[in-house]
Amino acid sequence: MEIRNIEIQNLRNLKKISLFPSSGLNFIVGENGEGKSSFLESIYIMGNLKSFKTSRIRECINWDEQFFFIRGKTDLHIQAIYLNRAGDKKVSLNGKRVPPLEYLKNISVIGFFPQEEFKIFQSFSEIRSLIDRGIFNIDKEYLLLYKAFLHHLENRNILLKAKKKDEKLFKIVTEKFIETSTKIDKKREEFLEEIKPVFSDIVRRISENKWNITFSYFPSKYTKEKAIEEEEKGFSLFGAHRGRILFELNGKKMRSFASQGQIKVALFAFKLSLIRLLKRRGTSSIFLIDDIGGEVDIKRRSFLIEFLLEEKIQSFVTSAIPLYIENATVFQVKKGKIWKSQ
Repeated sequence: MEIRNIEIQNLRNLKKISLFPSSGLNFIVGENGEGKSSFLESIYIMGNLKSFKTSRIRECINWDEQFFFIRGKTDLHIQAIYLNRAGDKKVSLNGKRVPPLEYLKNISVIGFFPQEEFKIFQSFSEIRSLIDRGIFNIDKEYLLLYKAFLHHLENRNILLKAKKKDEKLFKIVTEKFIETSTKIDKKREEFLEEIKPVFSDIVRRISENKWNITFSYFPSKYTKEKAIEEEEKGFSLFGAHRGRILFELNGKKMRSFASQGQIKVALFAFKLSLIRLLKRRGTSSIFLIDDIGGEVDIKRRSFLIEFLLEEKIQSFVTSAIPLYIENATVFQVKKGKIWKSQ
């Protein structure tokens, strides 16, 4: 999949943009605050229906306007999203309004952003979210399963908080909760097993055989002790929402011992592994990386460019520092305007 044309209206400082990117490497250059990250954010929103900068997507609307609109023409479909300040969101596929899941089935946009690396190992929930987003990229039905699990989790917690709960209903809800939780655990384990050799190879190449980064998944399962404690605390103490993914670097827990640079490499390798895994499954993706000059050192920058060209996927890379990249199409950004360099 590739974007042939993208139109953007009123997203942050991008008032009206129409761009025809190349099918390969697109290099977006400009000073800070001119609109580079906003352009990547537009593509990310088009592919994921959410921002990588904020959980409140309405914040992306330009201050002076009442809505934003993004329309992308790919080699397969025309995908569009409209959102106004009242929160009315419309997503369409080939001009027809469709449910979000149907929309998301048709595009995979993967990004590497500076803000991710600072929080990724701060909690198990952040790591779970990283893995779950990876699974969703290769299995679009996973979102339905996860939403069903959250529904059962919410109902179970309501019953646990009740002073006098309906035991028969609690048993039924718990059975559904365990069923969906077990399915999620299985999908996580299968996904991690499939991506593991790809990830290990990329880490080895990036680190020049210096680092061995591994990961393991530990499901949170029912025990009698947890059941007793749940009654006291009033919320579920086991399930997919409490599963742990443990990353280790040369046998040590990354959460406790890894440097920021090592965390960056692990996250970087995971995103690239996902791209390769998708391609093996016959699905191409679009890759975004913000601030390559500040986020990636010269050696790893060379590896990244080589990888993207080797995989032959469409990618969008930003930098405040002008860099010469062979075979890249270069665009300039200034005051919310974007144009192709001659």
